[in-house]
Amino acid sequence: MAAAGELRFFENNTTTPKNVYDGADLSPSLGSTVTLDASGRAEDDVWLDGVYRVRLYTGGGVDGALVWSRDDVQGQEAGGITPLDPSTGNEDDVYGTDGVTASWRAIREVPDPTGNSGKYVGTDGTTVSWTAFPAATVYDEDTLPGSFTQTNTSAGGFTFGNIRVQWGSDTAPTAASVVTTKAVTFGVAFSGTPYTVQVTPTSGGVTSDTPAARCSAQALSANTTGFTASLFAGAEDEGSGSTDITSTVAFTWLAIGPV
Repeated sequence: MAAAGELRFFENNTTTPKNVYDGADLSPSLGSTVTLDASGRAEDDVWLDGVYRVRLYTGGGVDGALVWSRDDVQGQEAGGITPLDPSTGNEDDVYGTDGVTASWRAIREVPDPTGNSGKYVGTDGTTVSWTAFPAATVYDEDTLPGSFTQTNTSAGGFTFGNIRVQWGSDTAPTAASVVTTKAVTFGVAFSGTPYTVQVTPTSGGVTSDTPAARCSAQALSANTTGFTASLFAGAEDEGSGSTDITSTVAFTWLAIGPV
């Protein structure tokens, strides 16, 4: 604002003077010119009646220089806006709107953080409060996430949820043929037929012919409690000696199934 200047009011988009007022009820009239004090502020409250052109001058009378001119200036009432009364018992409320009407609204504040270091803001559905974080679970070989439990059976194995994985090793006897078998019992019985049972021979040549044959293997008759390991040496038929399995056959196994 211009110190000791003037605000002059006119009909909108014209140079026809138009009065302004000292009260919201448009009384008393201040005329069409309002003097500004040394701080550049109007000396009186100024209320408008409709839409105005407003001009700011650096001084009074004909000696004042025009600083700026604005059209389409209107007061709150002229614009259809009714300010809310802040003295209606709405202490600590804030000015809000639902997109249609304005109202005083209670402010939702974060609870006092004093003494609540390391906590987070939570709610029980009704009130807001500082809530302690749950204690972190310490995992080790006996306590693992997801109900993962380690068992100490002779075969070895673990359970994850409702899935059991177990393994072991055994030895099949010699045989008067190219096939030998060995019954295996699971360390922990499954609740249903295993999803898979794998057998892996670990012995080298197991026949007396030359070269000595190695075994292939498969699991037969797998059920909830065990299976039969079947090991086949085959026949080289390329030299002297027997094609029968003349040495014991070591093997390992792995089974996965439900519990």
